[in-house]
Amino acid sequence: MRLRGAIAAYQAQHGSRADTFAVRWTPFYLNARQAGAAARTPSVDKRDAFVRKHGADRAPELYERIRNTGAMVGIDFRFGGRAGSSRDAHCLVDLAGRKAGPGVQWRVVDRLFQAYHEEERDVSDGAVLLDGEGGRPRRARGQGVLGE
Repeated sequence: MRLRGAIAAYQAQHGSRADTFAVRWTPFYLNARQAGAAARTPSVDKRDAFVRKHGADRAPELYERIRNTGAMVGIDFRFGGRAGSSRDAHCLVDLAGRKAGPGVQWRVVDRLFQAYHEEERDVSDGAVLLDGEGGRPRRARGQGVLGE
């Protein structure tokens, strides 16, 4: 992530300073119309939604730009899969921060980003949220990513 690189560069340059960094993750809904608690609409195909939003003529150029930007920071963006309301994923990120602290919260966010952007998984699917590590299911909501 660029943010981690910027923090590391700052700390390398100003190593003798006692500056600290606190990152607070806040929601950014993938589909704001599905964000409400009562919104349980089905997931949609991400490619179809992207083309509807940006147009079929612009989509290839935008995909390439996103792919190239991601490659610079080690992200292998893929654009298939489905996406629905990301509300439950945001709740999981919040729970991780409140119950286990910022380090675990970062790991949860990293895992959700990887699942969504690189593995084409639907983060509105409860099974994806329960999947903490490499496909191993967990019994309780959030167990896998919270390391419990």
